[in-house]
Amino acid sequence: MQRVFNADRERLLGLNHPSTLNAQANLGALCRTAGRISEAIAILERVAADAERLLGPDHPHTLTIRGELAASYRAAGNTGKAIPILERVAADRERLLGPDHPGTLIVQGELGASYQSAGNTGEAIAIMERVAADAERLLGPEHPDILSARGELAISYWSAGRIGEAIATNEQLITDSERLLGPDHLDILIARANLAASYQSAGRTGEAIATNEQLVTDSERLLGPKHPDILAARGELAISYWSAGNTGKAIAILERLVPDMERLLGPDHPRHPHRPGRPGDGEKGGRTPNRLTELSS
Repeated sequence: MQRVFNADRERLLGLNHPSTLNAQANLGALCRTAGRISEAIAILERVAADAERLLGPDHPHTLTIRGELAASYRAAGNTGKAIPILERVAADRERLLGPDHPGTLIVQGELGASYQSAGNTGEAIAIMERVAADAERLLGPEHPDILSARGELAISYWSAGRIGEAIATNEQLITDSERLLGPDHLDILIARANLAASYQSAGRTGEAIATNEQLVTDSERLLGPKHPDILAARGELAISYWSAGNTGKAIAILERLVPDMERLLGPDHPRHPHRPGRPGDGEKGGRTPNRLTELSS
């Protein structure tokens, strides 16, 4: 439907009309949301070049389209291309809109998340601490965007080995999210998974098990038993049991999990579980928290 709509706009208004550019940008964003990342990049590369040529580099639509292109590059794992675009967009938005504009905060958050994806945790933490503080100051402590910024900050703390700060941030995030969004909001599932991973990294296996058990129960109730995230949560619970020395429960979960994953995802899927390492093998836990939210312009 979107492609038909775009074709009509091109025919009636021409390729260079701003409305045509917006429609094409929307199509690219929809492709990214649907997981069709290569299509999104191809569309947005073309639209970003056209927008800069026709509207100018400082036009709000140009900045938004470049932000969408960067988000698509990051979704493809190409932070090398995403980060320079976001650095430029962040600088342009701050120059044109000011440091306190919501649009500036959003792209700063996306830049911080991209630094995190690239393994640059120092810069990621510096940006996300500033974004979280600015968002709370400008939007108030109970705005949903505060929760997103704090979730990204918790992930950066975890990646930098600052596990205590990651745990404290995630614990407060879950409390605030349940109060502001309701106990069944899907973002709480992701925050709970991140908290369990942080507990696991800290060697607090009892709390990791309890958190993962609740995560599995809530995920099955809210998402249904066949959702891929249920499988991931069950795998994490097995690893927590294994780390606690409860190999019987770990094996029982994995014996059910492996055929479920093969049936639902296929035997060659990247999420197909491997045998978990014993406690002390490599880093504790060895799990990367899930990304809380993808901020995009």
